[in-house]
This record gives sequence, C-alpha cells and structure tokens, in this order.
Amino acid sequence: MLPYLCRVAFFYMAKKKYSKKTLNAARDYGKLLGWKRLSSKRVKNFLETVKELTGYVNIQNIVKVSKSSKKYTDSENVRYLEAAKRWAQFNRPTWNRIEKEELKEFMDNFIQYAKNNNVFINAENALDYANSFLIEPEIDLYDLDFEDDRVYIVRNMAGFSDSDVIDSFLKMPTLFNAKIIDETGVLKYTGVNRKEFWDSFRDLTMGNRFPIYNAFYQYIDSNKNEFELTIEVTSYYG
Repeated sequence: MLPYLCRVAFFYMAKKKYSKKTLNAARDYGKLLGWKRLSSKRVKNFLETVKELTGYVNIQNIVKVSKSSKKYTDSENVRYLEAAKRWAQFNRPTWNRIEKEELKEFMDNFIQYAKNNNVFINAENALDYANSFLIEPEIDLYDLDFEDDRVYIVRNMAGFSDSDVIDSFLKMPTLFNAKIIDETGVLKYTGVNRKEFWDSFRDLTMGNRFPIYNAFYQYIDSNKNEFELTIEVTSYYG
C-alpha cells in the first residue's frame, strides 16, 4: 500500500493532469470494466480507447465514448425498473409506483431466484423472471408501452449461431463501437476491430461450455447516424 503522502501526491498529479470532465468520463467508462478505483494508468487506457474509436482525443470524443459506455449501464437500470413494475403487477398489486425500497425488494427476490436456478443476474433475465408471473396478453401490453432503446438482432443464440448476421453489422460504416459483456456484466471487449471482436467472443468458451447470448444495437445519437453493437452473454450450455 502506498504511504499516505504518496497517495495524496498521486491524486494531486492525476487531478492536475486531467480535467474533472475527463476523470468523470473515465469513471463511467470504467464501470463496465469493473473498475473500482481510478488511476492514472486507467485514465490513460481510457484515452487510448477514445483515440482508437474516434481517431483523435478531444473533449467531444471523450464525452462521446463515455456516454457510449454508460449507455449499457443506464439501459440495464431502465430494464430492472420495468421488470420490477411487471413483477409487482402479480406479487405486489398495492404498489402505486416503484421507488428505491420497492426496487430493492424486487431485486432481492430476483437474485434469490437466480441463485436457486443457476441464472445469471442481468436485466434481461430479470425481465424474463417478471414476465413469468404474467399471461401473454399482459406481457404484450407492457411491451407496447415500454420504450426499449435496444433493437435486438438475435435472442438466446447458442455458440456461434447467427454469427454472419452479427458480422454484417460489424461491417457497417455507421458502426461506432462494438461491445461484448460477459455473464457477470463486465465488459470483455470494446472496439471496432472485427478479428479482435470474434477472438474475444471465442475466449468466452469454457472447455465444452459455450455461451448463449443476445445481440442488439443502440443508436448513440438522436439523429441515428451511428450505432453501437452489443453481445450480452446470458447463460452457457454444454
């Protein structure tokens, strides 16, 4: 562990070298990689990613990449809230709205269910869990009202099924970034290199166990000029 004065000196240098906006952007980016703390090396890693994705580093591109990284986390939170609302329809019909305490109660129930049934804890599985308490017409009504920012290409695909479909999106000129999220919600790949993307996806294979995944894209700007592609592992088979 660094002595106290060294840690203070390091923090001062990091603060002096990088602006507050850059540090905040790096923190948002780091959430998907599982960063608990920010360091000078990690900020440098973030800026290198900005350069790789956008061609050069300026505050506009720093914010752009940060928002792109944060989008998945925000999207997960929206879907957890939607899942809690659907779950409450059957399990807590007296709830008028979903606040922090209500969301925690739902999450406690979902996490217990996930542990008992060997289900990965993510928002897509939370929605499936909540939908299991509803009948099909009710689910359809909720889906109509839910403003989902994800456009799914494939759902619950095993191994490397439909890889050609995903590869066609990787070749599109309007692709801004591609991400791979593992079953724990940690970012395993970010970038635009097709070979590295598929190499990272193959690395998720564990012996004779192969990933089951969803793939979707999200527009990163209101004009829908560029999009981000995400593969999200939901479970394994084999």
